[in-house]
Amino acid sequence: MKQYIYQVDREAPMEAPSLGNARFFHAPGVLQVVGLTRYLVPLIGVGGTLKTFLKLMTRRRQFYGVIDAGRLVHTGWIALGFCRHYHVETTSAVMGPIWSDPGCRGKGYATGALIRAINQLIGSGIHRFYIDTSEDNVACRRVIEKAGFGAAKSVYER
Repeated sequence: MKQYIYQVDREAPMEAPSLGNARFFHAPGVLQVVGLTRYLVPLIGVGGTLKTFLKLMTRRRQFYGVIDAGRLVHTGWIALGFCRHYHVETTSAVMGPIWSDPGCRGKGYATGALIRAINQLIGSGIHRFYIDTSEDNVACRRVIEKAGFGAAKSVYER
């Protein structure tokens, strides 16, 4: 299946759409995600939560998401300076994978969280961002467009 790769260079934060009563979080390390255990375990189980902790211990991964009405309704990963599928600069960030609860799609959580995560990274000195999605994931492609990425820069087969 074809994967579309998007890239954007951003020097200044972008205005993010409102999340209503939902709350965005950015966890650049294990300490920031420990308090989220009560939201993670029901969603991904104890094993998945431990795997999340281990990924964050590498310091090359970060985690972000949205909590609404006491539930984790959107999550996203950030890889700093690496990607397993295509070349990226060591000073860049690869956004994804991202996930939204099927019952909460269309509420702007994915777009709002992606923009907020990028804004957080801009504040830490990162200015080039990548994200990719499959050609058939129309909803994710809309999120990417709304987040200001523009047209795909390249394509690869997965």
